[in-house]
Amino acid sequence: MCGNFQEDQEAELIERDTMMTCREDRLQEALQVNINASNDTQIKIRLLLFQDLTEQDSCHVNSEIEKAEAFMEDLKAERLQFQADCDHARAQREDIARFLHEL
Repeated sequence: MCGNFQEDQEAELIERDTMMTCREDRLQEALQVNINASNDTQIKIRLLLFQDLTEQDSCHVNSEIEKAEAFMEDLKAERLQFQADCDHARAQREDIARFLHEL
């Protein structure tokens, strides 16, 4: 009976590790999408900053720059959350590995 409990516990830990690995992979993908969006937005801001504009166009461009900068802030906050979630998933996987090793 004790052997079955240990086998069940090991199977459960392996399943949990698989789920955490998938979660970490999805978070890494989302993090990369976030980084790409951030890079694209930075390029957009640079292009807007270096345009030769009339005064009327300048108001529109300033508005676009402000929107892009706000979007960059949102991306930064999202990126920090993704990184924290990745760190948490990684820590859980390390705990699982330790538990499996102790079995």
